[in-house]
Amino acid sequence: MRIFCLLLCLCAFNPSDDIAKRDFYLRISKKYCSDAYEIFQSEPDYKKFTQYANGDKESEWLAEFGTVVHETCHGYNSKIGQSKEGYFITSGIKIIVSRKSYYNSTELNNFIPDSVQKNIDRYKVYIDKGMNGDQVASQVFGIYDMLDEFCAYYHGTKAQVELYEYYNALAAIKPSKYWLLYLKHFQSEIYSYYEFKLFMSWYLQYARKVHEDVYNDCMDNIPLRVSYTLLDDEWVALLKDFDTKRNQIIEQLTQKGFKVNIEGQYEKDVDGKVSKHYYFNVIEKNGESNGICTYYQNIEYLTTMLKDTTHRVLNRFRVEGVISLNYKTYLEKK
Repeated sequence: MRIFCLLLCLCAFNPSDDIAKRDFYLRISKKYCSDAYEIFQSEPDYKKFTQYANGDKESEWLAEFGTVVHETCHGYNSKIGQSKEGYFITSGIKIIVSRKSYYNSTELNNFIPDSVQKNIDRYKVYIDKGMNGDQVASQVFGIYDMLDEFCAYYHGTKAQVELYEYYNALAAIKPSKYWLLYLKHFQSEIYSYYEFKLFMSWYLQYARKVHEDVYNDCMDNIPLRVSYTLLDDEWVALLKDFDTKRNQIIEQLTQKGFKVNIEGQYEKDVDGKVSKHYYFNVIEKNGESNGICTYYQNIEYLTTMLKDTTHRVLNRFRVEGVISLNYKTYLEKK
């Protein structure tokens, strides 16, 4: 009966007002998520986050869940920082950072080869061109707002991953349909972790070469570095959790008689370039195959780049020994 009611909400419930959207997001975030509910509660004007929810039924709002959390997290960070930078790490950990010197991130266009820029999906928006011709904060304020994006992408992705039990109930009726939906909703968000690590690394490398004052200010800014360290650790834990859940999904589908494979195939991109794309495929009992793009090719490319020794600057940027239990001690040393 519980599963039937859940399916009924997704398929038949059809409100279009912002209150219904608000109630839906508050309900699922409170029940399934560790931080998303607090993020939503931080915004008293619920229309500021329901505006990101397209569609007029819950199945459509569900697809936007990560985006809505992401955008609302930006607002929460702003409230935490007020006139400074603020970062919501996780429940009970909010860090305020004073912004010191910085340079405009578009300068990295002189540092990063065009061939590399074109292969990183989010480079154009966050480093190169901005949004609709306007510069975004990660360009204007550099690493401070790159870290804000790093934070928002983390919370948006985490909120989606934490809906595992929500989808598990739905998958009891239609396993392949709902597990593929679950995975589809955040596949393109997972690799933002690697993209923003690259962006921040390049920012520090270029600063060391051209803007030594900015580099020194970043390295001397302990709250900034503590925030990065804690968020990086949170991301690593999230990616491990995702791997565990993906393996559980594969095991569950296999036990129910489905065949699952993750395979790569070469395809021509819109610019004519041939590259390898990976798909998570589920073969139904009747032989029909359904799948989603996993973007593993993006992760392979980005992780290979991060292995270059030049990115060791991120290791120096991390604060040795800081964890969630002792971070306040490090902030007191600033």
